[in-house]
Amino acid sequence: MTQFMLVASPDTARLDPVVRLTPPEPGSVMARAARAWLASADSVFVVRAGDIELDDAMNRCQDELAAGVVFASTLIARVVVETARHSRAAVLWYGDDFADLEPVRDIADLARHIEDELGDNGGCAELYLRYAAAPRQR
Repeated sequence: MTQFMLVASPDTARLDPVVRLTPPEPGSVMARAARAWLASADSVFVVRAGDIELDDAMNRCQDELAAGVVFASTLIARVVVETARHSRAAVLWYGDDFADLEPVRDIADLARHIEDELGDNGGCAELYLRYAAAPRQR
């Protein structure tokens, strides 16, 4: 199950109140992933779903999808997809295996990947994804 998410330069004023952002602890797997994927960012944060670890929220979402809940109404959609939407970049992975993350084109593609993995994988649902927002037009 996807275990970690980092975001770069989030617009905190636009995030769902359930989103909890903390800086990566020095020397942690999150700090190493931040250096590997988000080194140029002004600020990098670990994403949590309130008091729930991300992998537990992913498990909950998988159960909800199996019960027929629409993905857009799940906690994972609110936390992961919407946090990425309001950030410069995001990465998701499991364990310490963050070296090879698949790029996603846009937020809709990110949401599709998550929904497909959680809806179809019957328990594993490991996502290894990286998202970068398109540069803003002046």
